[in-house]
Amino acid sequence: MITEDSKNILIADDSVFFRTKLSDILIEAGHMVRFAKDGREVINEIKIDSNGVDLLILDLQMPDIDGFGVLKWIKENG
Repeated sequence: MITEDSKNILIADDSVFFRTKLSDILIEAGHMVRFAKDGREVINEIKIDSNGVDLLILDLQMPDIDGFGVLKWIKENG
């Protein structure tokens, strides 16, 4: 573990490869990581616990709702 200040990180990417690689690095550094494969899952995660996400790593090109759609939703819903 590299950090003593663990953060809750949500990785949103439709690529399993990138989700896995990013999570391996972040978990090794001591962070808690969750995944979303598209924008709809990101929005659902935020709705469940908006304070439970310290950092969102967001792919802009995803199926269903893309990253720009997620950003628009966050702006409109606080």
